[in-house]
Amino acid sequence: MGTKKKSFKKAITWMVIDNIVTFSVAYLFTRQIAISFGVAIISNTLEILLYWLHEEGWNRFGKV
Repeated sequence: MGTKKKSFKKAITWMVIDNIVTFSVAYLFTRQIAISFGVAIISNTLEILLYWLHEEGWNRFGKV
C-alpha cells in the first residue's frame, strides 16, 4: 500500500476513534445523545481547523 493511502486511512480511522471517545465522554456528562453528537462534531471540526493552522504556522515560521 502506498504511503499516502496508508496515511489517509490512518487519519480516517483516528478521526473515527476520536469521535467515539469525544461522544462517549460528552454522553457521560450530559446523558443526551443529541448534545453529545454535537460536541463530537464541533470538537472534530475545530481539531481539523486548528491542526491545519498549526501546520501553516510551521510551514511559514518553523524554518528558524
